[in-house]
Amino acid sequence: MRPESDLQFNMKASLIKRLGEEIAPDAVVALAELIKNAYDADASWVRIEIDTRHTAVEDSLFKNSGIGSLRVSDNGTGMSWSGVTDNWMNFSFSNKQQAKASELTGKKRSPVGGQGLGRLATVRLGEL
Repeated sequence: MRPESDLQFNMKASLIKRLGEEIAPDAVVALAELIKNAYDADASWVRIEIDTRHTAVEDSLFKNSGIGSLRVSDNGTGMSWSGVTDNWMNFSFSNKQQAKASELTGKKRSPVGGQGLGRLATVRLGEL
């Protein structure tokens, strides 16, 4: 028998897709969530590139055989790899909630996110 600390929920991609579809009724809401993430990361600009004629952008980490691509980029503070694995990939964690309660961002912004919805809303922007 495993120790209690090893217990965890397991999710399939279909559950993440369903949650994302409920959170973001369309692509506009999903993009708004990503723009809010950039704002919270103190970005001074956000670029949204939509290409409906070609396959995925050459330097993209994710490739598919479909036509079209979407790239959202910004100049925000970004996230370390451990931030991705420990925080972003953990659906119960949002460091923005902690930041809202304690302090402003480096640019004196009050974070507008906080529920971790942006990561789920991205389901509306592609296929799983």
